Amino acid sequence: MSYVVHLWEHPIPKTAREADEIHQRIHADEVGRNPKFADYARRMLELHPCDSDDDEWTEMPFDGDTTDAVYSFLIVTSRLKDIYSSAVETARKVGLVLYDSQNGNAYLPDGSKLAFDDPVPTAPTPPRNYEQRTRQVSAPIHDVKITGMQPGFGKAVVAHALAKLFQRTEKEAGLVLDRPGMVVKKDVLMPDAEKYRSALEKCGCTVEIVATGQRNWEEPESREQAILRAAETGESEAQFDCGCTVYEAGDVTKAIAWWRKAAAQGHSNAQYKLALELLKDEGNANSTAEGISLLQQSAQGGQAPAQLALGDHYFHGKYIGRDNAKAFNWYHQAALQGHVAAQCRVAEAYYYRPAPGRDVKLAFKWSEKAANAGYADAQRLLGHIYRSGEHVPQDLRKALSLYQAAAVQGDLKAIQLMAELYEDGIGTPRNDRIAAAWYEKGVEQGDTRCMYGLAWIKYEGRGVEQDTKQAVELFRRGAELGNADCQVTLGNSYMLGEGVRKDEQQAIVWFRKAAAQNNAEALCLLGQHHDAGKILRKDERLAFDYYIKAAELGHDRAQYLAGGSYWFGKVVPRDVAKARYWLEKAAAQGFSEAKDMLELIRASS
Repeated sequence: MSYVVHLWEHPIPKTAREADEIHQRIHADEVGRNPKFADYARRMLELHPCDSDDDEWTEMPFDGDTTDAVYSFLIVTSRLKDIYSSAVETARKVGLVLYDSQNGNAYLPDGSKLAFDDPVPTAPTPPRNYEQRTRQVSAPIHDVKITGMQPGFGKAVVAHALAKLFQRTEKEAGLVLDRPGMVVKKDVLMPDAEKYRSALEKCGCTVEIVATGQRNWEEPESREQAILRAAETGESEAQFDCGCTVYEAGDVTKAIAWWRKAAAQGHSNAQYKLALELLKDEGNANSTAEGISLLQQSAQGGQAPAQLALGDHYFHGKYIGRDNAKAFNWYHQAALQGHVAAQCRVAEAYYYRPAPGRDVKLAFKWSEKAANAGYADAQRLLGHIYRSGEHVPQDLRKALSLYQAAAVQGDLKAIQLMAELYEDGIGTPRNDRIAAAWYEKGVEQGDTRCMYGLAWIKYEGRGVEQDTKQAVELFRRGAELGNADCQVTLGNSYMLGEGVRKDEQQAIVWFRKAAAQNNAEALCLLGQHHDAGKILRKDERLAFDYYIKAAELGHDRAQYLAGGSYWFGKVVPRDVAKARYWLEKAAAQGFSEAKDMLELIRASS
């Protein structure tokens, strides 16, 4: 498995959506070789060599050699965690845009990140200017002397080495050797003196380092030292920054300690960060209770991410009592601040809320805001509104376009919709080949609904080469993952011996698994096999019970069989009204045998 990212120099996108559009537009443009691509590849291989199969993290050759406007390369998924940040940072240093089409994020040369869940381009927040003081520093200084030559080294060899080291003639180097105790480096700090000692000893000299006094100078604090000093004096912003710095370095314990100090002073961002860490400790009731309390404080302090998170906790009832009204209130507050995920939550609340609170007009407003920012869930919801024609004129092409925008980001529900719309020809001419390609994307994510759809296309050879065995294997994968439609279809394959060796008992096993999930087709089939009494023991009463259960689930053949049982008084008392009821339901679904039987009933009345 691999992860693909894309690089280009110009143009610079303003939003994540625009980054995707630029990539689609220029990826095949030939513009000549860009030396920045080769520089990028060189730097990445210096950081992460691919010297062996075990080290290989990308496909070789990785050299940036392309005449296209976009240079795309893959990262082996197992190495993603330790390569990804280097890939982003190296692109910034070289001056390239890095676009990650899998998660929809783009990283710009100025350090900005454009994300699909951001309301606007997220230029990095300018770092706070901490006062960087100077401090007096004093350290001993030394002279470095050559005192002679080491045993076994000839003068000519040593002179040659010294001449090369100091970039002097061999004659000048020989004069140094003729004067033991000559100072070759004066007034240097000990680390530098030790470096000279090592280099001179490699040349074959004996060396003495002599302390000569002290050097005093002023040295400015580093930014990290200034932040730490400010944090230690109690500045909440500095405490928050210290927490973030050590967290990025992997020290969660120290990060929590600093965030706790800042949170105690009401720093809302620190409260949010600390809450997230405490809520990870799911088995600790005290930790989760404190986490919720901090999340509430942060949300009340205006932190939009905290408002969204608190809304989610109220909506799902996790660590806090479920309260849809409070969830909506927090979503709405975050949405008003431009938080895209919150805007989508508000849209979903208006769209899926039961009447009388349902408001498609407001659902459209909020989903459009989030969809325009590239948020996949909102794009899918807006697609539903255009597809249904509520509030706006029905526009199936627009719906398809929105579903596709979500699907290319990997949104599974949108991928399912794209496959089914192309398979059914809704909003676009029917195209089973394209439908199969979308189903493939869903199968890659392990989706059983897509396995079922792709299996039927392969089974029937629609738009792709017919392959019964491959179809059955897809049905089997879906069946083993619990998909009832796949289970009943796999059962039929065993019953008929299509794509597998015929095995009627194995077919019954899969029918029963599907029936246990109230799959109407499986229930009806089990009823018919009990009715026939060939594969299963004959039991007409049990067969009738299966028919009724499937009929109540809307299965047309089961409705016809239930109606026939009532008409003929088979295992149940004859009941003309009930017979008509079930037969009319089956006929309304177009079941021809039910229509014929109703005609006979009317003729006999």
